[in-house]
Amino acid sequence: MTLARAADVDINIQNIEVERIQQILKHHTGEKFSAKDIRMAARAELYAEATLRKYLLAVGKKLRSKDRRDIVHALTEVFRSDSEVSVLEIDFFNGVVRALRATPAEIAGLASGDVK
Repeated sequence: MTLARAADVDINIQNIEVERIQQILKHHTGEKFSAKDIRMAARAELYAEATLRKYLLAVGKKLRSKDRRDIVHALTEVFRSDSEVSVLEIDFFNGVVRALRATPAEIAGLASGDVK
């Protein structure tokens, strides 16, 4: 839901954004999602952005650091998949990061352990 909403934040869902979301979801869940499913989830009128942020505030407490890192980096992949990043996308990204309570290290993709 978060990635689909991210694709629609600038009111212009690009096919390349949908394709990137499909790849990300397949990689993380092993399931295939249709472009129709992603576009349906992205429709702003289905839920308010405030409701999404409230949901993220609730689940953010339960997520592992790796999960928050994955969500944040998946968002950047979606936003960078088309030709430009809009101010609306940056605002949405910042809101998601705040709602998830992601740390600066998680945003930068840093985790303790072996470097790959």
